Amino acid sequence: MIRVKADRLEEIDGLLYFRNVPFSGIAFYVDGCYVVDKKIYKNGHFVKNYVNEIINKYYGHIDMQEILFDCAEWEPEWSNPPTYFQDKPFTGILYDFRDDIHCTEEMFFLNGSEDPYVEFYWNTYGKLMDISVFIEKEKFSQTLYRYRDGRIQRMGTSFYVGDKRVFFSMHNGEDGKWTSFSISDGYFEHIASMKDRFYFDIVDNKQYFRTLKIKEALVLHEDGIDNELFENLLNNKEIKNLKELWLNDTKVDWNLVEKVLPHIQIIRIRSKIADKSIFKSWKQEFPHVQIILNDEEL
Repeated sequence: MIRVKADRLEEIDGLLYFRNVPFSGIAFYVDGCYVVDKKIYKNGHFVKNYVNEIINKYYGHIDMQEILFDCAEWEPEWSNPPTYFQDKPFTGILYDFRDDIHCTEEMFFLNGSEDPYVEFYWNTYGKLMDISVFIEKEKFSQTLYRYRDGRIQRMGTSFYVGDKRVFFSMHNGEDGKWTSFSISDGYFEHIASMKDRFYFDIVDNKQYFRTLKIKEALVLHEDGIDNELFENLLNNKEIKNLKELWLNDTKVDWNLVEKVLPHIQIIRIRSKIADKSIFKSWKQEFPHVQIILNDEEL
């Protein structure tokens, strides 16, 4: 839904209009530097008050201010904290209005610091495009970025279990022809205990790969890619769409990888422990497949 300043709305016969159309979206009521109210409307009628549910979930208990981005006072990058309002470190939400009409960003700051840093970006049509969360003290991050057409460009998370960094990332090519995953060992085992910590839903089980929309190329990185995950891929109805497979330092057994060879044209493998004779035998059995091992074509 679109997100606009309330003073851009016009009331006609008890209904709110935006550009001559009954308003459906979020209206932000501004008084000077302050965002004093936020209301959701549908077809010109008030529905309920708006609240950023994610910020409210994690920081709603904190006494905060809600102001315009342009009213914040920014100290040099080396200053700590860097963000002030009325000469005090700022705690609350900054709202940025593109073209002085559309609210495209909401940013949360705590005591003037960017730790935690929580940012949401919407396009002018009200489509949520990006979410960025970085909490340096907790060594936690979570991000979601979309292309202009709404497709997910990148999505990921990173956190620590003891001294070990655990991570997941997914990246879709702009041309729509490839998808890349990097998954660390232990990610799926630890994520169950982290669910309440996440700011938005993320891939949390290996069965996800059974229904993944498979494109022409699939790139799989790191030792969190194991036999169970790969078996879900093999049981995906769209596996026959795959033309090129990359496996970089995964834990998938070669006998499972072999099952996908009848469907693909190219396989690229990076592995420090690969037995070259296995891939030479593949080449004999599947001569149509281009096999590249550690940057060397067999």
